[in-house]
Amino acid sequence: MESLFQDIYEKNENMLTERVRQGDIIKSELIRTKLSIKNSIVGWMVINAECDLEHSDSKLDWFNFAAVRPVRYFIYAAMKSITGSDRDNQVKNKLMDLIKNKYRKLYFLPEKDGLWSDGAYVDLGLIQVLPINWKDKRTNQINPTMVNLLDMRLVSLKETWRTDIAQHYSSFFGRHGTPDHQIGRIKDWGLNKVKTLNFGELEKEFTNG
Repeated sequence: MESLFQDIYEKNENMLTERVRQGDIIKSELIRTKLSIKNSIVGWMVINAECDLEHSDSKLDWFNFAAVRPVRYFIYAAMKSITGSDRDNQVKNKLMDLIKNKYRKLYFLPEKDGLWSDGAYVDLGLIQVLPINWKDKRTNQINPTMVNLLDMRLVSLKETWRTDIAQHYSSFFGRHGTPDHQIGRIKDWGLNKVKTLNFGELEKEFTNG
């Protein structure tokens, strides 16, 4: 079945093994935060400038990460904030705005088999940092964080989208052009997605009760 979305994920093995790159998404276990709502974070995206990562030994003191959340959580939060008989359409409209990257602090990521089947999004409003090196308390040795990131990398983005996210972070209106997703057909997909997700089930998924 043809995907409704552009393929934004890197498949070049050389790009996936040489070093950590801007736009790499790392496993969610990398950072535990008290701000994290149950199941609401599925990864952390590296958002350091690519030129700094290329010369990390001399230019970096910290790795910067933005939270990656599942689209299911976005739908749940929208459902929770909207009441009335037209809720499905209002939530669908919010979902379309997410997919079109109209939210300054959010950036949509299409579905990825084995990771997020309904899509995900980068939440630039939730930033965490890690030092370039960390000290192992057991051995008293200084270890490079880069090694841990490579071991925990889930996926990397193609250059066009890595550039676009960087520009989106600095200014939504200065975005780098990217091929469009099939928005016309995606509107139907979005409404169907909203209608098939049950608020009660989503509440169980994202709350600790």
